Amino acid sequence: MIPYDLLTDLCRYHLAGVADPEIEERIRAGLRAKMNSTAARERYAAELGKETNGRCN
Repeated sequence: MIPYDLLTDLCRYHLAGVADPEIEERIRAGLRAKMNSTAARERYAAELGKETNGRCN
């Protein structure tokens, strides 16, 4: 899921054609944060898989 504010900024930018540098920067920051959290979740899942070594608890 993405934050509501990011969704509205994306809609304003892409659908309404609002070309505002402030909106563009918020979109970049929001997408960067989302990518960072996704990467962190993937690293955590990989580490968890290594720790359990395929065992079910």
